[in-house]
Amino acid sequence: MKNAFGVATLVASMAGMLLAGCDNTADQKVDAARMRATETTQQLKEARDSYRADWQSFKRETELVIVANERAIDSLATQITKAGKKAKVEYAKDLAVLEQKNMQLKKKLADYSDQGETAWETFKTDVKHELEGIGDTMRDLYKRIG
Repeated sequence: MKNAFGVATLVASMAGMLLAGCDNTADQKVDAARMRATETTQQLKEARDSYRADWQSFKRETELVIVANERAIDSLATQITKAGKKAKVEYAKDLAVLEQKNMQLKKKLADYSDQGETAWETFKTDVKHELEGIGDTMRDLYKRIG
């Protein structure tokens, strides 16, 4: 009987240690998961802050280019007045198209809303492409007028 009682006590104490050890491991796993979640949240916040800073920088730079385009368009309009009658009509049409594209780009920039990183990258690429197109058209018009 003493032997059976001793075995039962040994089994019970082993089971208790085993369960206590599992509980400790579970607590460690929960702590590790919380730490990973905190790190992930911090990384997301940093990425969001970086995106916002990138957006503000891009917006300021693009607005400056649009204003420079407006000045260049005004300069071209002044130069067109010195051209011949037939050339004036052609240049005025080209200038009107340039002015319209620049205004559309300005509106597109003002209307942009956050739609995620992929949409942001697409938007940024499109705006840069449109700016290059406007710049190329202006340079071409300057060459033809000048």
